[in-house]
Amino acid sequence: MKRHRAAAKSIATRFASAALIGASLGFASLVALVINRLDYGLTVQATELGILSDHKLSSRLDADAKLIGARLDRLRSEASRNLASIAQRVDVQRAIAMQNVVAISEILGQAARTDNFDGIIAVDAGMRVIGAGSGNVDLLAVNKALHENAIGTRIWPLLDHNERGKPTTYSIIDALDTAMAAAVGAQSPALLAVIAIHPVFDDFGDVSGALIAHHALMPEEPTFVEFSALTNTALIVRTHDGVASQAGLPLKFLPEFTQLDNTFLITHDRQLISRCVNYTQFIETCALLQTKELYDLRADITRSGYTQGHILVFWLVGLSAFFLIFFAICSYILAKAVTRPLVRITQSVMALARGDWRTHVDVDVDERLDEVGDIARAVVELKVSVQERNRLKTQIAEHNATLTEQKDLLHIQNLRFNAALTNMSQGLCMLDPDKRVVVVNARYEELLGLDKGTIEIGCTLQQAVARVSGPDLQKSFQHIIELQKNMRSVQDRGNILVTLGDGRTIAVSQIATQDEGIVTTLADITARKRDEERIEYLAHHDYLTGLGNRITLRHELTSFEANFRSGDTLAILCLDLNRFKIVNDSYGHSVGDELLKIIGARLKKNVRKVDTVARVGGDEFVIVQRNPHSRDDIAELAKRIVETIAEPVMIEGRKLSIGVSIGIASAPDDGIDCDRLLKMADLALYRVKSLGVSNFRFFDPEMDARETERRGLERDLTNALENNEFYLLYQPIVDSHTTEIVGFEALLRWRHPERGIVSPAEFIPVAEEMGLIVPIGAWVVETACAAAMHWPESISVAVNISSLQVSGGGLGLTIVQALATSGLSPRRLELEITESVMLENNALTLATLHGLHDLGIRISMDDYGTGYSSLSSLRSFPFDKIKIDQSFVRELTGKDQNSLIVRSICSLAAGLGMTTVGEGVETNQQLEILRSAGCTALQGYFFGRPMSFEDARKIVAPERAGEVLNAA
Repeated sequence: MKRHRAAAKSIATRFASAALIGASLGFASLVALVINRLDYGLTVQATELGILSDHKLSSRLDADAKLIGARLDRLRSEASRNLASIAQRVDVQRAIAMQNVVAISEILGQAARTDNFDGIIAVDAGMRVIGAGSGNVDLLAVNKALHENAIGTRIWPLLDHNERGKPTTYSIIDALDTAMAAAVGAQSPALLAVIAIHPVFDDFGDVSGALIAHHALMPEEPTFVEFSALTNTALIVRTHDGVASQAGLPLKFLPEFTQLDNTFLITHDRQLISRCVNYTQFIETCALLQTKELYDLRADITRSGYTQGHILVFWLVGLSAFFLIFFAICSYILAKAVTRPLVRITQSVMALARGDWRTHVDVDVDERLDEVGDIARAVVELKVSVQERNRLKTQIAEHNATLTEQKDLLHIQNLRFNAALTNMSQGLCMLDPDKRVVVVNARYEELLGLDKGTIEIGCTLQQAVARVSGPDLQKSFQHIIELQKNMRSVQDRGNILVTLGDGRTIAVSQIATQDEGIVTTLADITARKRDEERIEYLAHHDYLTGLGNRITLRHELTSFEANFRSGDTLAILCLDLNRFKIVNDSYGHSVGDELLKIIGARLKKNVRKVDTVARVGGDEFVIVQRNPHSRDDIAELAKRIVETIAEPVMIEGRKLSIGVSIGIASAPDDGIDCDRLLKMADLALYRVKSLGVSNFRFFDPEMDARETERRGLERDLTNALENNEFYLLYQPIVDSHTTEIVGFEALLRWRHPERGIVSPAEFIPVAEEMGLIVPIGAWVVETACAAAMHWPESISVAVNISSLQVSGGGLGLTIVQALATSGLSPRRLELEITESVMLENNALTLATLHGLHDLGIRISMDDYGTGYSSLSSLRSFPFDKIKIDQSFVRELTGKDQNSLIVRSICSLAAGLGMTTVGEGVETNQQLEILRSAGCTALQGYFFGRPMSFEDARKIVAPERAGEVLNAA
C-alpha cells in the first residue's frame, strides 16, 4: 500500500512538473503572439481611422461646397420667381404696353427695392430699351450695350413663340463686366450677378416686351454668411477673375491654394485647407477649415489608438503574469500533496460539484479507476454543474438588464408621448374596441369648446355628450359619433368637416386600428378655409371693383354656348369709359381707382341678378344680359347705363364727369359663338368710339367688313416702309407780306401697289395705333432733312410729329441722328406737334421738347383752334410758332366770328413772342384778311399744292431764291 502511494506520488510529481513547464511555455508563447498581433492590429486600425477621418472631413467640405451651389441656384430661382411676379402685374404690363418711361421708372424702381434687385430695365417687343427702375440710367447707352452684348441674343427667344399661360423665364449667374452691366442697367461691373429675364404680355396675351433684372453678388452675401455660421465653415465663391463672394473670412481675403495631398488643397500660408467644386465652367465654390483641425484630428485618433493598445497590452501582460504565478503555486501544492490529500481532495471536489460552485479547478484526465480518476470524474461533474449554473446566472442577468432597459425606454417614450400629446396642435382621442376613451389630450376638448375634464378616461363619447351643454355642440358630437359607426375594418377612414356655433370649422379625421379601436384627430382649419374661399373669390372677381373678371365672363359665355336651347337669347355689351385716362392722369391713380369702384357699383345696380358684369381691362367692362325679351330691352339697358355713367361723381372734393361707349352683339341674331359675339360687340364699340360721343351701337355686318379691310390695311402697312412705298410731298410756306417762300412742310404719302394712293387720314391713325408711326416718323425726319440740304439756307423744312414719337422717349436721338447724317442746321428744322402732346404734360415730354429747342430747332403748335386750344398749353412750353387750323381760314369773310378768332390768335401769339401761320389759304380775300389780322406766314393751294422734291428744288433754286410766287 505504501509502495503504491509512493509510486503515485512520484507519478503525480513528475506529471505536475511536466504540466507546469509545458503550460508555462505554451502560455508565454500564446501571450507573446497575442501581444504582437494586437499591437500590429491597433497600429493598422489607427492608420485606417486617420484615413477615414480625412475622407469624412473631405466629404463634409465637398457637401458644404456643393450646398453653396444650391444656394446660388436658390438665388437664381428666387430672382426668376420675383421677376415673374413683377412681369405679371397689371400696372407693369400697362406701363410697358404704353411705353410710359416715367411710370416704368417709378414702378420698376419700387419693385427692385422690394424684391432685392439692384436694377430692372424694360424692353419693348423690338428689344429696344424703353425704361429702367432708376431715373439716372442712360437709356440710349443701355440700348446700345444690350444690342452689342451676348445677353441680347438671349432675349429674342423670350419675345418669340411665347404664351401667357406658359411664359419662358431665363435666369443665369454670370460675370457682370462693363458691357453687361450697361446691358442690364447696372451702375458698375461686378464679378458675379444673378440676371433674370421674363416676358411681359399685353391684354391680348401677346408679348409686348420683357423685363431684365440683376442682383450683384455681394462680397459678403447674407445667405452665405448665414450658411457659414450654421456649418462653422468658411465659404468662397470665385471665378477666374477672383473671389466674387465669401463668408467666414475677412473681406478682401484672396487665398491661393496648392495641392496638399490627394484629398485637400491648402493655402500658401498653410493656415487653411479647402475642397472646391465646379458650379459652372467658370464659377467655383470652396469650403475651408483651419489646417489645425485636420492635424489635431489625425493626432488625436493616432494617440488614442496607441494609448488604448498600450493599456490593453499592459493588462494582458499583468493578467498573464498573475495566472502563471497562480498556476505555479497550485502545481507546486498539488505536486507536494498529490498522494495524501487525494481522498480528501476527491471528497472536497465532489462536495463542490454537488453544491459549492464557487471553486473551479480545470482537470483534463481520461477515466481512471484510481483516486485520480475519481478526481477527474468529480471535476467533470463540477465543471458541468458550474457551467450550467453560470449559464443560468448569465441568462438571468441579461434578462434583468433587458427588463431594466425596456423599463427606462418605456418611461422615456411615455414622457415623449405625453409631451407630444400635450403640445400637438391637433386634438386627439383614442378609443378601445369597446369605444371607451383610453387617450385624450387637452387640445381635443379645447377645439370642441369643452371644459377641461369633460371627457374622462374610460368613458364613452355618448357619456361625454350627456355632459355637454348647448345643442350646437351636442350636434357636432353626434356627427363624430355617427362617423365612428362606419369604422368596421382595419384602416377604415372617415373625414368630415364640422362647423361649430362660434363659426369655427373643425376637420375631423378617424381611422380604425388593428385592435378595432378608433383614433380621432381634430384640426382647426377655419383660417385655411377662409383663405381658400378668398382665393376662390379673387380667382373669379376683379380685386378693385368686386365684379367678375375674365374667368367669370368666360365661364358665363361657355355655359350659355354649351347649354344653348331653342328660344334662348343673350346680349353682350362691351363698355369703354370715355375721358377716364384724363381723370387718371390729372388726379392720380387713387382717384381713378375710386372712380372705377363707383362705376362698378352703378353697373351692378342697373342689371338683374341673372346678368353678369365683368371688368376685363383698366376702364373696360362687359355685361352679359341673359334672355332679353327683345332688341328694345337691350337698348333700354344700354341707354340706362349711358345715362347712369354720365351722372357726375364727387371724389375728394372734386366733381368728375365721364362718359361711356357701348358696343352690343346678341345671340342668336348674330350667332351663338361667344368668341365671335365678343368680337362683334368690340367692333360695334370701336365704331361708337370713332364718333367721339357717349352712346351705344348694335353690331351690323358692315362693321365686320370694315374690320376686315382694316386688318388688310394693317398687314400692308407693316411692310410699306420696308418696300419703299412711302414718299414725301412738300407744300410751300410763304411770308404773308412778300409771299416769298420761307419754307416747306413735308407731307407723308403712301403709294400702295394695289390700293394706289392711300389717304394719310386713313393710314396714319392705323400706324399710330400699331406703333409704326415711330419708325415711319423717323424715316420722314431723315428724308426731309436730307431734302432740305438741296435748298437755300434761308428755306426751312417743317415735319409733323406724332404724340407717340414724343412719349416714346427716342425722339431726341432720332432728330439728332437725322441732323448729323444730313448735315442740316438745327435752325432750319421745324417740328409741328398737336395740342394732344401737351395734354400729357409729363416730365419726359417737356424735357424732350426743351432739349430739342435748346439745340436751335423750332417748335410749332399745329391745328391751333381745334381741340382744347387751352392757354395752359402755350404757357407750359415756349413755342416758336402757332399754326391756325384751316377750318377757320376757309370760312373767313371779314365780318364773321372766324375773323375775330383769327385776330385773337394772332394778337395772342404776338404778345407771347410767337409767329403765326394761316393754313388752307385758297383765295385772295383770305390772304388779305390774314395779313390785316397780323398773321406772319401763309400756306395753302393759293400759293402751291404739295409737290415732289424735284419740283420743290426747281422753284427755290439759287437763281430763283428771291423770286415771288405768282398768286394765280
